[in-house]
Amino acid sequence: MHQKGVLVLNKIWALLFSILLLSGCNTAHKNVDYFKPKVATDNKAATIIGSRTENGAFVADEVLYVLAIDGKPIESAEENSVKPLRIEPGNHTIQVAFAQGKLHAQVTFKSSLNAGEIYEVKAQKNALESVTFWISEKSSNTVVTEKLVGKVISGELAPMFIPIMVN
Repeated sequence: MHQKGVLVLNKIWALLFSILLLSGCNTAHKNVDYFKPKVATDNKAATIIGSRTENGAFVADEVLYVLAIDGKPIESAEENSVKPLRIEPGNHTIQVAFAQGKLHAQVTFKSSLNAGEIYEVKAQKNALESVTFWISEKSSNTVVTEKLVGKVISGELAPMFIPIMVN
């Protein structure tokens, strides 16, 4: 019986190793066309920035960030939320997001940005159901977009079950 138990354990390990090996094939790196900010010395650019509110040790930080500009994703967007993004002035499609732990919301604005201006992503959380977003010009705090509501979704993944067959 001891030998049969070892054989079963070997089959389980072989199955688990195969699953891990095959799952790596699906995660091949894809070339992503990320948004490329303007050069920092260009004074004719518009600038947009998100924010991070630290809530202490027991509550996740609230992060507002630019997710994509004109359909091009921002590389490491959430981690770089407070890093200013320099953008060509003019009309743009700007996708912004809110994150707090596993809670997320996002909306897409169409807005015209002016050269030399600094814009901030702003939001108000409406309980745990939605987030109202807007973009304002930083120096005057003037709202420059309509206010849009994004539904809060949970990023929590369903538990994964791996069936193990034993002979």
